Amino acid sequence: MSQGFIKLGRDIRGTWIHKNPIYFRAWCDILMTVNYTPQAVSINGKTLICGEDESLLSLESWAQLFGSEWNKGKVRRFFDRLKKEHVISTIPDTKTTRLKVLKSKYYRGQQHDNSTIIARYPTPIEEGKKETTTTIGEITEKKPLGIDEARNVLLQEFGNSNVQVKNIQKAYKEQTGFKVDETTIQLSVCSFLQKGMTKTYKGRIKEDSKVIAYLMKWITNERKFDRTNKLIADNKKKQETKQTLAEYLKDNYRPQELKRMDVNKLEKIYNSNSFLLTNVSKGYQNENITPYLLFELCFMPYGQKIGGRKLELKIETFKRFFKQLSNYNQNKGDIRKLLKEWGKTAAQ
Repeated sequence: MSQGFIKLGRDIRGTWIHKNPIYFRAWCDILMTVNYTPQAVSINGKTLICGEDESLLSLESWAQLFGSEWNKGKVRRFFDRLKKEHVISTIPDTKTTRLKVLKSKYYRGQQHDNSTIIARYPTPIEEGKKETTTTIGEITEKKPLGIDEARNVLLQEFGNSNVQVKNIQKAYKEQTGFKVDETTIQLSVCSFLQKGMTKTYKGRIKEDSKVIAYLMKWITNERKFDRTNKLIADNKKKQETKQTLAEYLKDNYRPQELKRMDVNKLEKIYNSNSFLLTNVSKGYQNENITPYLLFELCFMPYGQKIGGRKLELKIETFKRFFKQLSNYNQNKGDIRKLLKEWGKTAAQ
């Protein structure tokens, strides 16, 4: 925008963004670029609504706007730092990035009739320094956030369902130093919204930032007490005691196919890799994903068209296949049948 004005608080002086002229200019460019009112924007022939305090510039466009010292990677890291301080949010959109300056209703350059400034845009705070707020006018008690509000916070902070789990996984590792598998993250988010927001933390979460903090705490509890993995392990243990490898092969192959198999040799191969296959299968909630299924995928003709020749490559291919399934198929689908159909499609 080329008209209007922005306001910066004096408390920005001495912060990390003020000490670095390149960051300071970029922050001012952001405040001067986001919309004051909603506008329709055309991108590659598609019309998108760019809302209040939002911008639909791509990361490449931001880099060009900020100057020659910037590139796409540096812009992404700068935005990540601002997001950690809950100053902006970004959501991947169609061939661009939807950036929003947060808390705009408190920080706009609006005026009273007596022309006194009552608000300003947020100031990126100094690392390790608590953010302070000043209440002006009537003080109102904020209502606790519900499931829908918490879900919207996660959407703004970590993106849509296609990237949300990975972004939460990355944020958790940055905060704690521990890496949690994507399945555990996905289950933890679901249980946090369904149980945490309605029972455990009901009435206690009134700020958007608290949603993120309590989610990270929830994931830590899931990892620490291993509740999810314990349930998965119990289900897998029950499944494993029901049949042997020979019985599994008998259930899934025709008699003429079984005659061509050396079952004793297959059992030896399975036994030498059972520890790895069992641990991998425990990472999935679907009871159909057993060590036998993974063995069939990695060492039998069934999996020839899937992944590479090495065990690790086939496991990675299976993970990619699993991610693109619907929630129902991930939890209850016939994985063997779905995997076979997917292998045929991938080979075409």
